[in-house]
Amino acid sequence: MDTFIKTFLSRQVSQIKAEGWPAVQFKLKMLIIALIFSPLLLFLRVLRPLFWIRFGYFTNERIGHFVFDVEYYLTERKLGLYPAKAIDVFFYQSKKSANVYFAKMVQRNLKVHKWVKLLFQVNSWMPNGEYHKIFPARHTVGSRDKKGLFIQVEPQLKFNNEEIVEGQSFLHSIGMKDKKFICLIVRDSAYLNKSSLHKSGKWDYHNFRDADINTFEETALALAEKDYGVFRMGKMQEKPFMVENPNIFDYAKSKYRSDFLDIWLMANCFFCISTGTGLDEVSRIFRRPSVYVNYLPFQQLVTYDHTISIPKHLLWQEMNKRLTLSEHLFHSYSHTEEYEDAKIKIQDLSSKEILKAVLEMEARLTGSWQDSAEDQQLQNRFWQIFKSYPDFEKNHGIMHPEARVGAHFLRNNSEWLN
Repeated sequence: MDTFIKTFLSRQVSQIKAEGWPAVQFKLKMLIIALIFSPLLLFLRVLRPLFWIRFGYFTNERIGHFVFDVEYYLTERKLGLYPAKAIDVFFYQSKKSANVYFAKMVQRNLKVHKWVKLLFQVNSWMPNGEYHKIFPARHTVGSRDKKGLFIQVEPQLKFNNEEIVEGQSFLHSIGMKDKKFICLIVRDSAYLNKSSLHKSGKWDYHNFRDADINTFEETALALAEKDYGVFRMGKMQEKPFMVENPNIFDYAKSKYRSDFLDIWLMANCFFCISTGTGLDEVSRIFRRPSVYVNYLPFQQLVTYDHTISIPKHLLWQEMNKRLTLSEHLFHSYSHTEEYEDAKIKIQDLSSKEILKAVLEMEARLTGSWQDSAEDQQLQNRFWQIFKSYPDFEKNHGIMHPEARVGAHFLRNNSEWLN
């Protein structure tokens, strides 16, 4: 207790010295709040043997973390991984949610209130506060299902009957009532640069993850010829998807785009195609398969879900020579300038490479795919190298039985595995 008090007081003095009078005003305000809520929190500690109140939060301004973390919490609770007597209440970190509909969906399943934030803060200042905190999956597991929990149970979040009818009515209105459909989400910089949730940030360090929607035209047309509907998804996209085919719908640029349909379409697609961006987590939490193309950094490959993945090509600038898989993993950077500093050129996949990966997923799901002995050998070699990377356990755990790298990509790049 003495150590806790000394550490707490030392931290307050340091902050006041660094920030001056504004820090004093803020701390006085917090002191008043603490005096108001401390008796209640002390009382809850006394009651803990009978029922256990815990305070938590969700990062709601980024759709990927938001949807994953909510479903992960509900899945953990379904699997009995939390104390049965625990009563958990939450708050949203941001005043605005990345998806308003999803925020409402969450509140049908969990207790989410603004005032919980004050209790969370005051509880954090008090001794033994950790017993009354619960952190989101972003904090505990990096919003990654390394324990393979999603494989064990069905999705916990559900649409109600009214929402199901609304989603089906939309499909009917655009002539896709009885079609299986595929969602296509290609990352560009528009959302982070233009969204009011993120306009204060500088996001160009993410640009290495961007891709050109035009390189997906051949894939969309091939799926349309198989009579699938194709929805180009996204909340804010730089360019329209100019493909003339009644089965291809640029939903992202249409008058129909809404927070509800963003969730409903991704949750009900046959599978999704993504370059690795937040919205694809919606398909994951509803247990829909995904194809990841132009995926970087590849060391963070999704191994805990039903996926086919292929990365962008990385080349040494001076020699114009491709990095091997081992080099690729070692140079799995999260900032554009890090690749530039390492003198590595990033090259997007060709339209044909994208097409092959997507058609492989379609063939596997419809039962028309057959792996050759060479395919299996290449796949085994890939995982042998991938799992030997020193940081493997940081991002990976239980492997989904249907997580793989594209067969055509490995066939055409076998030297990558040297």
